[in-house]
Amino acid sequence: MSLIDPSSRWWNRGSTRRGAAYLCWTVAVLSAGFGAWDLGGAVGSTPAALSLVASTVSIPLLILGVFLYQFGVDSEEFEGRSLFMPLAGYFIALGAGMTGGQWQRAGDLSVLGLVFVIAGVVALLSTEVIARKVRDGARLRARVQRSGVLAEGRVTRTHRYSLNYQDVTRVTIRFTDSAGQTRWTSQTVSGNLKTGDAVRLKYLQADLGHRPAVVIIGR
Repeated sequence: MSLIDPSSRWWNRGSTRRGAAYLCWTVAVLSAGFGAWDLGGAVGSTPAALSLVASTVSIPLLILGVFLYQFGVDSEEFEGRSLFMPLAGYFIALGAGMTGGQWQRAGDLSVLGLVFVIAGVVALLSTEVIARKVRDGARLRARVQRSGVLAEGRVTRTHRYSLNYQDVTRVTIRFTDSAGQTRWTSQTVSGNLKTGDAVRLKYLQADLGHRPAVVIIGR
């Protein structure tokens, strides 16, 4: 018990933890690039112990950054970008370091290093595209919850399974939109539903081309 609000301490602030996470990721990426540069062909240009330390600490720093970042955000859900973005940066630095070291030693490029760079860039772009899609979907579902059209649908297909020790059902729902068209949507809901059950849902007519535009709200 304390008379001081724990959130007021600087080391408990979310911004401090996120800043520490970014610092860990930056040092990890630079260390990976430095170690790979030395191992890529410029062996002997730096002390062997320093190169070994730089190559060794990068992965633990990446992992530490992930934990610090997750403890520094308000959401309880794991944010994939906090793992995949730094990991992609790690591979880019690793490949760039190998290529630079090979160029310094022999005047040519490291094929493996270039593969790492390309893979890292592709992973970086893919992660950002997926993250934006997830974020846009969450915003659309929030709009549906606030101002969506209420409708009733019927379950046409079910698949039951367990998720985190709870029973859930993957259902396909048939409903009729405000334009009179019959539509189907598939979502996962908690509990057990069976074919023919009636469910209540909300949707936005103008956005029905997007999956998150339909939200099941109950039975």
